[in-house]
Amino acid sequence: YLIDGMSVLDNVLAAGLLAGRDKKALVRRAGELFAAVGISEETRRKFPTQISGGEAQRAGIVRALINSPEILFADEPTGALNSQTGLDVLDTLTRFNERGQSVVMVTHDMRSARRGNRILYLKDGVILVNTSRGALVKTEALIEGIRAHKFFGVGLDVYEEETPNVFEDRSDEILEHSVTARLLSFPNVMITSHQGFFTREALSAIARTTLENVRAFESGEPSPNDVTAGM
Repeated sequence: YLIDGMSVLDNVLAAGLLAGRDKKALVRRAGELFAAVGISEETRRKFPTQISGGEAQRAGIVRALINSPEILFADEPTGALNSQTGLDVLDTLTRFNERGQSVVMVTHDMRSARRGNRILYLKDGVILVNTSRGALVKTEALIEGIRAHKFFGVGLDVYEEETPNVFEDRSDEILEHSVTARLLSFPNVMITSHQGFFTREALSAIARTTLENVRAFESGEPSPNDVTAGM
């Protein structure tokens, strides 16, 4: 997703600046990538709300490539696009792949899948565990997969739009959040509500970081854990 309060160009540059790369080199590479996906200089200066869905997808591809990754991961890259715009995005990915860029695409669309040099199918009866970020799994697609008996079991410590139902005891309340109620209705789904990260390693890291920040604050020194980016 592009950040609405930043121009298309700044959205792309931010990814490189956060990685500590030189801004001049980033601007030069961004220009090359924008030209490769057909995004004009005028469009680069616009905000995400001022461009089309296809342009936003292509800008997202540029941002994903700005740091020269070994592998580009594309999760349903044409899912929210019309047919022609979807073809444009597929053509863009194909061109980069032909230039040597490795691309891993996850898709339900066979038209998209046929662009690949190798196709792998998800077998029935798999077990899915998500303990990192809810948005990594599209909950509606997950529910469809559970109903279709694609999953033997699902363990979720996090899930999309979970905020109203975590961090508080709601065992005596009626669940008004439909996603939570639907997930809990399946006998092969377990939701642990942010308990999975309570490992010794995770809690030690949290405590260590907190103490380092307190020590730096008391001594008037910069925190070793500051995250900053120059624009």
